[in-house]
Amino acid sequence: EPRKTLTRLLRYVAHTHGATLIYTSTTDPSTQSRLRATLTHHAFRTAGLRTMQVDPTRPVLVPAGWDDLAHIGGPRGRETTTTGGEGVVGGGVKKAGAVYAQWSVWESVAREMFPEVGDGDGDRGGENGRKVNVLGDAERFREESVDALRVQKDLELEKLRRANARRAAAAAAAAASTAATTTTAGKQRREKQKGTNPATSSAILAQ
Repeated sequence: EPRKTLTRLLRYVAHTHGATLIYTSTTDPSTQSRLRATLTHHAFRTAGLRTMQVDPTRPVLVPAGWDDLAHIGGPRGRETTTTGGEGVVGGGVKKAGAVYAQWSVWESVAREMFPEVGDGDGDRGGENGRKVNVLGDAERFREESVDALRVQKDLELEKLRRANARRAAAAAAAAASTAATTTTAGKQRREKQKGTNPATSSAILAQ
């Protein structure tokens, strides 16, 4: 049931936003080909896919504009049948007599079935506030090339941060040195003016 609900929720979001919904898998080349064709279609206006698959037990594919709120329906037990004419529901058009669910209903069901991610430390809230580690799956499906690239990027990021810190420190030191030089020059100028001979000043003014 959660898989079916999630699929219908994603169909609802995609349909009400005019988007294409496509499931892919690294173990299924056909889904990757469909994804490539979809991206090419949206990027270069080529011919789009002419097929639709909404069975949640199979790779879902719903081209933009092919779905319908009446076909999507709503979460089990929370459907609402319209009684008036056509109108707008959650960004999508509803037809009189169709079964649909507003976004607020979908959001409520999604929060119940799929708890929100926690505070960014790799945990998310479970039932009764219990913490569930979500990094375990990432450890089970390690990819050497991806992990090596991530280590490389982390090192590059750290080097960039250190370089930026050194540049910032050098700029601050240069600014402080310039300010000190300006202050010293001003002090010397004032002292020189104070030590000027009054007679010489009078002569200069007389000229």
